[in-house]
Amino acid sequence: MEESKGVAIVIGAARGIGRQVALTLAEQGYRIAANDLEAPEQTLQNLRAAGAEALPIPGDVLDED
Repeated sequence: MEESKGVAIVIGAARGIGRQVALTLAEQGYRIAANDLEAPEQTLQNLRAAGAEALPIPGDVLDED
């Protein structure tokens, strides 16, 4: 993996478009802060297997508290 371009915060990273966005950004050299209602464990495993640094950020982005 190339030098990090920075950190990308990806919401909805557990599945679907969010997961694909996280993987694509990781392939482009970003470190990933992966958000979903629960920690997106499968996405984190995929990101780390690809050599990316990834941090789980569980939570509801619609909840202002």
